[in-house]
Amino acid sequence: GPWIVLSLLASIPLLVVRASRRQRVMDVDHDLPLMLELLATLTEGGLSFDAALDKILGAQFRTRPLSQEFRTYHRELQLGVSRLQGLRRLASRLEVTSVSFLISALIQSEQVGASMATTLRRQADDLRNRRREQALMLAQALPVKMVVPLILCFLPGIFVSTLGPSLHQLVNLVSGITGGIR
Repeated sequence: GPWIVLSLLASIPLLVVRASRRQRVMDVDHDLPLMLELLATLTEGGLSFDAALDKILGAQFRTRPLSQEFRTYHRELQLGVSRLQGLRRLASRLEVTSVSFLISALIQSEQVGASMATTLRRQADDLRNRRREQALMLAQALPVKMVVPLILCFLPGIFVSTLGPSLHQLVNLVSGITGGIR
């Protein structure tokens, strides 16, 4: 009785936090491809990573989670945190797989001295390909998921429309035969 109600009420904040976290991850996954493409394009155009990020953050929506986290990263850099440490902190704050892949590639590029523009372009291409593959997998799974609703919704109607008249004629025939015998 009351313990069940109390436990349900106590679980509401947990459910709200989980839903909020899930929405935040979805927002970051949604915004990352555009930010990555813009970063790649601007760095290929000759801007440094930080200058490109500054330019993007000036134009991006301030309320989006990815923009907020990159703003925090940018502020940390201005306060003297190293780029590598700032990137690691960014990855740990977001805890989104695609961002972790990006940050790992950026850190490796920074340590090896590889071109940031090339790294960003490769990451943008990889992310685009991953998203395309996910969309294809979802599209391929859709027919399987549609089988049960189709069977439950359309099959009874098809049976009624095709077998109904035949059953009606059969009932009339049987009643005519049995009615004639009596």
